Amino acid sequence: TCVQYVLKGFKPQTFRYLGKEYATDGRNVIFRGDTLKGLNGAKARVIEGPKNFFAITDGNRIFLWDKPFPGADPQT
Repeated sequence: TCVQYVLKGFKPQTFRYLGKEYATDGRNVIFRGDTLKGLNGAKARVIEGPKNFFAITDGNRIFLWDKPFPGADPQT
């Protein structure tokens, strides 16, 4: 299956796929076409886990799938 997204405000010149369906342009982070508000795209990295585990952090916040994960410690 091929899916296409229109990413408004996303800079294609600096696009970088992070893995697990996350990508960044160095400023924004997207997951399946949706911008994840509050994550720093320059510092974002995927948290590795099982096949169906989707998580990302920028060192300050953690998102599971496309939702913030309150109370999670991004340092551990």
